[in-house]
Amino acid sequence: MRIPHAMADIWKEMKASTFRQLRGPLHAKRHLKERSLTQWGAVLAAMNSPHLGRFAAVLTDTTAGLPEDVTLVALRALANRFAAVAGGMLEHGLWQPPARVFAIFEHSVRLTHHIQRAFADTYMEVAPHKVPIEGCFMPKFLADPFLEMADCIANVVTRNIKYRRAHPNPADYTPQFQALFRDVDRSLASYMEVTAVQ
Repeated sequence: MRIPHAMADIWKEMKASTFRQLRGPLHAKRHLKERSLTQWGAVLAAMNSPHLGRFAAVLTDTTAGLPEDVTLVALRALANRFAAVAGGMLEHGLWQPPARVFAIFEHSVRLTHHIQRAFADTYMEVAPHKVPIEGCFMPKFLADPFLEMADCIANVVTRNIKYRRAHPNPADYTPQFQALFRDVDRSLASYMEVTAVQ
């Protein structure tokens, strides 16, 4: 069985056994209770694969700059995070360029134009290769496992930002952020916060 199909099946099995009342897509903000160790344990276990790189570029309400500039820079920064993780996958023999690369986003009326603009002629440099990135859109209602995993990652990042604002110790992270970004091979995870755009 191909690895993406196997990972998708693991996710579907986890979802069916952990969220038994759920019909349709899993929304992390709505369905994942912050203090539910059982739910979070199941979600993190289903995502525990070296083939699942994770990356994030974050804007917050304190990011300085014009909104349209900030969005464009954040999306390009996201492509750079993606390239860093792809480099780690290449290093571990988990991915082989110059295969085509697709960045699939949850469909958003508010962000579609910005995403299309950011990904026009966008490519990533991995080792000696220049690999084009195609930006694509997928509606949430399809309940695609990888779109749901991405939603969980975004939720973990958001909760971690709120947690760190309340806990000024820079070494403090939520357990979920620790598991997704800190306890994995650093070459397979990449995270940055965009604080200002000039």
